[in-house]
Amino acid sequence: MKSVKARKTDGIQLSNSFKMLAGHHMFAFGGGKGGVGKSFLAANIGTLLASMGQRIVFLDADLGASNLHTYLGISHPRKTLREFIENPNMELEGVMLPTAVKGASLISGASDILALQTPTYRQKHRLLRSLAKLNTDGIILDLAAGTRTDVVDFFFEAD
Repeated sequence: MKSVKARKTDGIQLSNSFKMLAGHHMFAFGGGKGGVGKSFLAANIGTLLASMGQRIVFLDADLGASNLHTYLGISHPRKTLREFIENPNMELEGVMLPTAVKGASLISGASDILALQTPTYRQKHRLLRSLAKLNTDGIILDLAAGTRTDVVDFFFEAD
């Protein structure tokens, strides 16, 4: 398998569709139906990349029913996106959790806030901008099922 290589840019560039250029790759796992194994596949692909020496950040972007943490050996995440969204001065690294996978961290979805199932433009923009700044080789996005605008926006961010 070919090693993931970081892209080099002079910084973050945002267009109207949120597309970013950053120093890492972003992989999205999504689909129209729930319960088909998106989280399982995301966890296993990310674990494989981490086992190959890549620094991986998992983002559970299924904000209404996050469960990626269970595949990564975390029964109850002590920090979630809730803290990041509610505190505009917090950096995204403040909610990153270590996982049982060496070289991999998790940003857990905030399934305890109904309003975050459909984040506002400002919340989404801040999250995507913060993701682009992370010092990592790859970001694994575990998306919600369906084709809602917020899900599709995250999907289009991926490589």
